Amino acid sequence: MDQIVRQIRALALHAGAGNFTEAELDGANGSLSELGFTSLSYISLIEALEKTFGIIIDPETDPAFLESLDTIACFVAGQLGWA
Repeated sequence: MDQIVRQIRALALHAGAGNFTEAELDGANGSLSELGFTSLSYISLIEALEKTFGIIIDPETDPAFLESLDTIACFVAGQLGWA
């Protein structure tokens, strides 16, 4: 699971388009909403998750999984059948 979190962290930093640093992400305990992630950043992150992990995220999926790095990692692990 740690590997997934590290990958998601890198994807989130990229999707954030330089609007926050790794230190700020740490300070927010991985909470993307606390960092002011924009709707475009979320779309970019979802596309990156799908491409990186080979999953498809249904647009009807409850967006609550996008709250933090940990909740995203749990979601991805579930999609991969690891949970």
